[in-house]
Amino acid sequence: MSYLTMVLDKCSSCGICVEECAFLRKIGKTPREIAEGLLRGDEELRGCQFLCFLCGLCKAVCPNQVDVAEMMLESRRSLAELLVQQNMCYRINLPDEPVFLISAFKERMSINFSDYVSRTFKYAFFPGCSMSCFSPRAVIKLYELLTEELGDVGILDLCCGKPLYDLGLRSRARRWLEHRLAAELESHGCEAIITACPNCFYYLKSKLSNRYELVTPYEVLEDYFKHKLRGVTLTIHDSCPDRFEGVFAEQARRILSESRVIEMVHFKRKTLCCGAGGLVSCNDTTLPLTLVEMRLSEFANTGASLMVVYCYTCASTFWSLQQSVEVKHLLDLLLNVEDNSDVVKRGELGKIFMEIVTSQV
Repeated sequence: MSYLTMVLDKCSSCGICVEECAFLRKIGKTPREIAEGLLRGDEELRGCQFLCFLCGLCKAVCPNQVDVAEMMLESRRSLAELLVQQNMCYRINLPDEPVFLISAFKERMSINFSDYVSRTFKYAFFPGCSMSCFSPRAVIKLYELLTEELGDVGILDLCCGKPLYDLGLRSRARRWLEHRLAAELESHGCEAIITACPNCFYYLKSKLSNRYELVTPYEVLEDYFKHKLRGVTLTIHDSCPDRFEGVFAEQARRILSESRVIEMVHFKRKTLCCGAGGLVSCNDTTLPLTLVEMRLSEFANTGASLMVVYCYTCASTFWSLQQSVEVKHLLDLLLNVEDNSDVVKRGELGKIFMEIVTSQV
């Protein structure tokens, strides 16, 4: 049974998800109405699949657990290749393209971790694209601590391939996973993957957990992180991929137990997307801003002085789209290292993006 059929079967059009979801509010339809429209080929819904953040909030608030994100992802697949050909923004955010924005940024910033890779290593520390770009000092400090704790660690600085999968490019995502990522892990003799990125963690868990153990640095270094932060009044922005299992949410709150955590209205299972999900900004630059504004409003109501995130994609999104709230990644606080937030706020990533676009015209 397709997800579209499942939505038609399970959605009662109660409207609860429409009230919660910025995407559904913009479309002005319930999941059932969208499914019916997609089946009919309604012109007004053309491309709506690419306005969904794939964040799962709809399912979290739905009495019937209707999974709109999966329906949107499924319906992206027949359109993705053509859209990628037409939209430069999508292309440069995909790791298997000749020009990859993340690689261009790291080259511009002289970020390179090749000195931290030996021929073989048991534990692959997988920082993920955003951490390697936006907090390279944390990558190195965390590598050193993991090596001290575990001994046999190497940095694997690769994209997990989730952008390919989320865009609907399933075959390309599979090729990247097997021929690039899994092949690299195998060549180094790795047995476990350590990643601080929720996107990487859950994506790789869904694809490689039968071959590799996946853990977070918060598990491995729990004793080291204890008592690092005390007496701070803060709130936590939870990451979408962590919505249903809550691995990172619980670990973060244990580590922050000696600080005062004031929860926002949307947290843990009902967290809001930061605006980066589903590569929506390549299709609509205003919709992500709607989510950021909602988050800032909720933050203001907490009275906290700091918003803590545990996803560097979330961090970089907030750094780039707002200047009024202090946002710090949990690892940067725990490791006491300087991030690249100033670089993001100056718009360096946007400048590189425009240089690439201009060069390709």
